[in-house]
This record gives sequence, structure tokens and C-alpha cells, in this order.
Amino acid sequence: MKFFMLKWEERKIVCDSWPSFHREDMIPDQVNVILEVEITEQEVRQAVFSMGNNRAPGMDGITSSFLKFYWEIIKCEVTRAIIHFFCTNTMCESWKDTLVVLIPKTEIAILLAKFRPISLCQSFYKVVAKILINRLKPVLGSIISEEQGAFVPGRSISSHGLIAQEMMSKFQFSAKKSGMMALKIDMEQTYDCMSWDTL
Repeated sequence: MKFFMLKWEERKIVCDSWPSFHREDMIPDQVNVILEVEITEQEVRQAVFSMGNNRAPGMDGITSSFLKFYWEIIKCEVTRAIIHFFCTNTMCESWKDTLVVLIPKTEIAILLAKFRPISLCQSFYKVVAKILINRLKPVLGSIISEEQGAFVPGRSISSHGLIAQEMMSKFQFSAKKSGMMALKIDMEQTYDCMSWDTL
């Protein structure tokens, strides 16, 4: 337990030297208008039915398969609850309950560092997240830099691996090796260690 408490403890950082956002870096007003349109029953349904089946449930025990199977019976209550959240900006506390489960990274995992924590979120929380993702998808390409390969439609994180391979090949076979340098930096679980202020 102490291992993960130390790993996830909040770290204070100073962001004064970080570049500030400029008007051109922000989402244009005409796109904002589209993003802020009221959530519809169709959007809630689309979010539910686009969630994968047989995923581990959160502490509520409700799976996306359950929501899909009983949709015609529960759709009004589910939709009303989700729309209420978006209208009031107040999320039911139980929706935020998350169960952290340790998954071994290797076949024989003895040290805690050899386990990968995953968060099992509540079903309604997942639906809200899916709606937000679906809303943001069309604009992600314009607000996320070209250097980021993952989590943007049409881009792949594997492309960075290919670029790294090409660079290492260039280093190895180039006649001009002067001035070339490669660094391998271990960024293990950086996201888990960053404070919300940084993000």
C-alpha cells in the first residue's frame, strides 16, 4: 500500500515558466457552440451502444452489456440521469467511485512495481466520458499538436516507434556521426505522478 501511496502522492510544481495559451490555440467560438449543444437521448444511446461488451464493471456491478440488453426498459431513467449531470454540472458522488485493481505485467510478478493498476469506473461515469469523447472527436485533430500520435482519429502511437527506428538506423549507418545523440528516457507512468495543476 505504501508503494502506491508514495507513487501517487501529490507533487507541487511551479508552472510559471510554462508557455501560456494564446487565442489561436483555443477552440474557435463556432466550434464551441457545437460542443455546448444540449445532450440528446440519441447521444446517450450512441454512447452506451458504442461501449465494449464484456468489460469489467465498476463497483456498481453494471456492465455495458446490461445497459444494452435492458435499454428499452431503462433508457428514460438513464438518459434523464445523464442529462441532469450535463445540465447541473453536478455528478452523483457514487458515479465517481472507482476500484483500482492490480494486473501483473509479467508472468511472475512479485514486486509491486511489476503490477499495473487499472481503474474500474462506474457505468454512468463511463457513459458520460464516452459522450464527451464523441463530442470532442471532430475537433481533436485541430487542437492537439501533430507530434502526438495516440488518441486522435487517423493517428497511431506506433508511428512514433517507426520514427524512432528510422532515427536509430540513421545514427548507425550515417557517415556523419558527429553531433548526433540519442537519449532513452524512462517515462514510466508519468501521468500517474503528475499533479492536476500540471495537467
